[in-house]
Amino acid sequence: MNEHIVKQYNEWAKELHGEFANLNTFNNWESDLKRGLKGEEFILNCYPNKLTKSKDLRWDFDTYNGLKIETKCDFYPSQATNNLFIETISNNTKNSKGGPFISLENGVDYYLYMFNDSKEIYCFKTEELVNRVLELMPNLHLRTVRNKYYDTKGYTIPKDKLIDLNIDLEEIL
Repeated sequence: MNEHIVKQYNEWAKELHGEFANLNTFNNWESDLKRGLKGEEFILNCYPNKLTKSKDLRWDFDTYNGLKIETKCDFYPSQATNNLFIETISNNTKNSKGGPFISLENGVDYYLYMFNDSKEIYCFKTEELVNRVLELMPNLHLRTVRNKYYDTKGYTIPKDKLIDLNIDLEEIL
């Protein structure tokens, strides 16, 4: 990987790390959006000749071979958990779908899940991920993430329940 990209990533991770101390406060959508955009920028910089930023706001990237990719960047330390948080409801006051569920509705081909601190990236076919979450849901506990004006809902799913769906991102680009 390009040393410049790694250096830039490490600067972002260091800048963001201080925010972990505030996990007990409400999430801030604007702050989360800015951090997510930095994660997307990192991915785009890793694959500059294979991805473009989508002009359609329903997904993050288009590939040169016509695929649509959505990205979820998480900013809690990847070593702190063996789970992925898969969002199902983005905004409970609007009952709007979230995560791979809205991505599937929007025709997104692949759903990336990235831990910002470790650069750990999981790449899933969106439909396969949604089907797996639906299969696992009866045995999972619905979690709520409080935001200032609404709640986001989803499930923490052990990585080992999803790892067989993980695809090497390079293979689809």
